[in-house]
Amino acid sequence: MRQIVKNEEPKSFALYRRNTKLSPTAKYDASMQKDVNKELRESLIKEQGYICCYCMKRILLQDNSSTKTKIEHFKPQSIYNGTNGKADLRLIYSNLFLACKGEEFDDNNKQCNCCDSKKLHQELHFIDLLDESIEKKIKYSSSGAIFSNSATIKDTDSNVITCIDDEINKVLNLNNQSLKKWRKEVYNKILLIIQNAEKRHKCNPTYLERLREEWYGKHEEEGKKMFKPFCMVAVYLIKKYIKKYEAIQNQS
Repeated sequence: MRQIVKNEEPKSFALYRRNTKLSPTAKYDASMQKDVNKELRESLIKEQGYICCYCMKRILLQDNSSTKTKIEHFKPQSIYNGTNGKADLRLIYSNLFLACKGEEFDDNNKQCNCCDSKKLHQELHFIDLLDESIEKKIKYSSSGAIFSNSATIKDTDSNVITCIDDEINKVLNLNNQSLKKWRKEVYNKILLIIQNAEKRHKCNPTYLERLREEWYGKHEEEGKKMFKPFCMVAVYLIKKYIKKYEAIQNQS
């Protein structure tokens, strides 16, 4: 999971919002023209580097179709619709993200939804996609698990959401078998690269920083600027090794 830096909203979407009279039951795209919807999705996917806002899986847009992605209202439109004292965020660009379809399957071919398809109308209180600190709070294990060591409030009710880990597992289901497998593959790939560099005696903070930049930044692929799928798994592991080798240098 990485911080998402929002760009300026598409002009067509801004115009649509100004010309749309919302009602408490309106959907963000109930009467949105196809070209406005298309431009909105294109803007969201570009700023996210073609990865899901939650799981970081590769997402792509089909021509004139939205079947590969879902518009995610970070603050649910069922709650933040201008009623009951809540702000109306249904057409606020900073509240919109692009998520994968969230239709994963376990080893028994049983569907287990994740990301927006699992979150539905629930509100996230501990995860903030716009906050730069999210990248420091999220960690990854060699097994492919995603977790956080952030503070938690003790509660005996397993249904109560008290911390980031609860939102990762109970609200977003980001530790399903498929996602763990893909994250583990990236983790092992980076580990092998670093181990090979160590065998050649080329592993040092400078080498590792170049490797980190390669995985943290966008790269050109098929004429698009993309982040690598599950890029923050790699960045997390590389940073651990940077700290290790910086400590070695300081001791010498």
